[in-house]
Amino acid sequence: MGGGFRVLHLVRPFLSFLPEVQSADRKVPFREKVIYTVISLFIFLVCSQLPLYGIHSTTGADPFYWMRVILASNRGTVMELGITPIVTSGLVMQLLAGSKIIEVDNNVREDRALLNGAQKLLGILIAVGEAVAYVLSGMYGSVGQLGVGNAILIILQLCFAGIIVICLDELLQKGYGLGSGISLFIATNICENIIWKAFSPTTINSGRGAEFEGAVIALFHLLITRTDKVRALREAFYRQNLPNVTNLLATVLVFLIVIYFQGFRVVLPVRSKNARGQQGSYPIKLFYTSNMPIILQSALVSNLYFISQLLYRKYSGNFLVNLLGKWKESEYSGQSVPVGGLAYYITAPSSMADILANPFHGLFYIVFMLSACALFSKTWIEVSGSSAKDVAKQLKEQQMVMPGHRESNLQKELNRYIPTAAAFGGICIGALTVLADLMGAIGSGTGILLAFGKAMADLYFDEVIDVVKTDSQVVYDKVSRINARSEENDFFVELDVHSELYPMLPNEKHRMLISNSLIINGSGESKSLTDKFEYVMHGLLYKMADAKSEGDADVKVEVYISFGGLQLMLRGDPLKMHKFKVDQKLFLLLRKN
Repeated sequence: MGGGFRVLHLVRPFLSFLPEVQSADRKVPFREKVIYTVISLFIFLVCSQLPLYGIHSTTGADPFYWMRVILASNRGTVMELGITPIVTSGLVMQLLAGSKIIEVDNNVREDRALLNGAQKLLGILIAVGEAVAYVLSGMYGSVGQLGVGNAILIILQLCFAGIIVICLDELLQKGYGLGSGISLFIATNICENIIWKAFSPTTINSGRGAEFEGAVIALFHLLITRTDKVRALREAFYRQNLPNVTNLLATVLVFLIVIYFQGFRVVLPVRSKNARGQQGSYPIKLFYTSNMPIILQSALVSNLYFISQLLYRKYSGNFLVNLLGKWKESEYSGQSVPVGGLAYYITAPSSMADILANPFHGLFYIVFMLSACALFSKTWIEVSGSSAKDVAKQLKEQQMVMPGHRESNLQKELNRYIPTAAAFGGICIGALTVLADLMGAIGSGTGILLAFGKAMADLYFDEVIDVVKTDSQVVYDKVSRINARSEENDFFVELDVHSELYPMLPNEKHRMLISNSLIINGSGESKSLTDKFEYVMHGLLYKMADAKSEGDADVKVEVYISFGGLQLMLRGDPLKMHKFKVDQKLFLLLRKN
């Protein structure tokens, strides 16, 4: 990048004041990662139940009720803002970087640090702004009732909670935990809701006497207390206005469908221009943009609901306001629900019976969901750096080409697949959401897709290796065979690498990672592992065999992965290599430690 002034340089003076988690300088053991993840989750859940000190009231309809599922927030608690600040800042910074409004070179360490700092600073500013807006809007009572001292205290509590979420997410993403904090918090919030509605011991008077809220507990309670067992089963499976067993089974079914469809992909063959015989493939998944379409669609709808409710409360007689949405409070939940206008038609019908009673509502909702998800998915690939043009650039930088196609036609060939995968994947995400909503799945279709829609990279090997020996005479010209040992589990590594593209010398340390995917789940982003590594190969695990090292009484397992003409042999403890299976397609990534 040039040495002139850039917008990111404005962040430099603030970097020393921003909270930061240092990257792990060693391979964090899996058990430690589990502990860090559990502790982070515990802190988040405690904050989600800890009431805000100094608030006057949280009674009445919640204006953000429809947004809670994507905010991972809980009304009236320290976690009132949820993940809003960090998700919003992440989306804004990615949009700015993807549209080239700000210049970022991900290959430059300083640029990555400045972008991360800018995202963090923006997240803190958003937390402050939202906290002030919540207090001034009267969410917790008027400022006059609260008093200036309590108002400031509430703002400080919300801001501090926002900073905690930012730090917890950074802790997990920098190698101390499993996956992304944002994905974890959203999934936990939704799963907590599902578990509660399945096993809640709370009793509710529904007009038919006291009933348990939890679907499973209600099933056993009805079977034990009712003499007519068939009628008891029918009520447990189909009761209205409370979670039932059908809802629970629908939730499980949607989970299974999502997991099944995540395996769908088109694999494009690629080969190295420089390393003769080195071949691989570039997989394009059906869910190419992951669950980003449903996140953006949910954000759009939730904000429309919020604006519509505010306008309807003050101007309920206005024609244009009624066109946007009419609202009334539900007698069961106490929340405002749309009963007319655009807000009503973009809300999922409550059941199949509701669709039959109002087919236009059902049709409008289905068309809206499918078209919105497809449009958001196609738009997202352009602004997030995952379009055909961006992928072609990445492959060229890695000196990879598609067999049978000229290098200049690489983008044209990718354009045949990526936009289609993005649009069709978005439609499938929308269709799964509609299916879950119509089947009455607990947690809503949006919630389930947010919790389980991300295809997280599954790491098979992630260690620092010490190079013991290199031999450039064994394989091909410009290819070296490396012998190395992993530091943590003492695996033996024999690896062929292109010595011009990625030289490895004796006594050097390199981080080696083996994964089934290059996608990382970030803060509302689709990041790639290639951003963090210098050398990438894609190959097939073709053989596994037992082996016994000389002077070693323990039986080891050897894993063989072919990267075209290059090969990896990994020998180690079978208990620590249980994830590997023959015929798996895996990525190998390297960087100097």
